Amino acid sequence: MRVPYDPDAALSDQVAQSFAASLRNLRTSYLDALILHSPLRHARDQVEVWQAMERIVDQGGAHRIGISNCYERPVLDRLYRSARVKPVIVQNRFHAPTGYDREIRAYCRDVGITYQSFWTLTANPQLLAHATVRTLAATHRRTPAQILFRALTQAGIVPLTGTRSPTHMQEDLAIFEFELSETECAAMAALYDSESMC
Repeated sequence: MRVPYDPDAALSDQVAQSFAASLRNLRTSYLDALILHSPLRHARDQVEVWQAMERIVDQGGAHRIGISNCYERPVLDRLYRSARVKPVIVQNRFHAPTGYDREIRAYCRDVGITYQSFWTLTANPQLLAHATVRTLAATHRRTPAQILFRALTQAGIVPLTGTRSPTHMQEDLAIFEFELSETECAAMAALYDSESMC
């Protein structure tokens, strides 16, 4: 019931309907970013949808476009190479079952795509409970969530987060009030990467 388009409509019309619903819901005349929820199964469908998104950019309706739930590097590479308006954002779940998206993150760094992590806290309770994170939290007098978010931002990853708690909002914004050292970044990176991310 919450799908913002007619599922029986042509794919390009679905994109237009979804975009219009976003403008209404956000009460704005444009979007900073328009994100495709996930890659489509068939290449021709992917092209049709991406071209519809490109037209929205051409008309000034969105400033940038990207894709979410894209966990296969060849899929992202094919999209990037075929797109007239390149994806500049990848939003993926950052967690152990995907190997923390090492290959996708490397590809994003290589071509200048911003990697955004979602469900960063809920998908990683083992990271938040790890002794390294707890020690750094105590050293910096911060929460484990702040330590993880700060390590990721220093590595060029944008952690997406949402909360209704004013306290958590303030804590999320406060991650820019401190910085992890190179050694601390390396210790964090060892939890989810093979090399330092800072």
